[in-house]
Amino acid sequence: MLLYTDLVQQIIDDVPRRVRELRHIDPERIGVVATARCTGGNWGNLAICYGMIRSQPPTFSIWCRPGSRSVFAVSRWFQFRSPRVRLAGRDINYLILLRLPRLLDRNPLPTLIHELYHISEDFDAQMRPERHGRQFDREVRRLTQAWLDRARGDLPRLAQMRLDDLKREFGAVLAESVPSKFAFPLAEPVDAPMSYEKGIEKLYPGYRLSQNYQVRSANLTPEAAPRIITEKDLVLRLYDRTGIQRVPSAFTRYSRQFLLEAAPAAR
Repeated sequence: MLLYTDLVQQIIDDVPRRVRELRHIDPERIGVVATARCTGGNWGNLAICYGMIRSQPPTFSIWCRPGSRSVFAVSRWFQFRSPRVRLAGRDINYLILLRLPRLLDRNPLPTLIHELYHISEDFDAQMRPERHGRQFDREVRRLTQAWLDRARGDLPRLAQMRLDDLKREFGAVLAESVPSKFAFPLAEPVDAPMSYEKGIEKLYPGYRLSQNYQVRSANLTPEAAPRIITEKDLVLRLYDRTGIQRVPSAFTRYSRQFLLEAAPAAR
């Protein structure tokens, strides 16, 4: 058995030491987990990197008549924020969420480098201000090759293996995953910092508030969604093309053993 989230963490530990452009990354402040569920096939993202910003400015939603900038309804004020994720005794700045098994339908390494490249050069829980496009993709390819040219041991081979290859070598692919009710970002109620008239002016320039506007409920995150996540909240799951299965946490020790033995060779 292989604990795939540990393998990805080992890759993230190694990349900043070998690729100068990513040396601003602190691997100890990056969490790696898998989704609780994911469909197979070619649709949807393969992984996503979240900046764990504690809170965003208060906001509200608006409803307009078709073809008009006249706002006839607003939601109650709310605020987006990140759940607090604390792993190995540290609050993390970034969370990389793996869409398994979809990520492993192809070579996953370019996707992992892609997500690392999104991280701000200040490592401040913000994202790099660079849009997806040809230049972004070229830089990801260059950084991926730079790491492959400098990495040592068996890590580069393991980093590029697909699901079927991993299963042939290790028998099963496991990963530590988020709780099933995980939500990001969290949307929570907040006291109104200003009137709706001023809010429209500030948040939605060019729109106007109708005289008899309605106030609707905001689409808030359910109370069941965890606000704080630590290691004890992570769920060990087995990922296969036939489905995702929760397995006892005791399996972690056995699925982690290979990487513990291989780690010195990757340095």
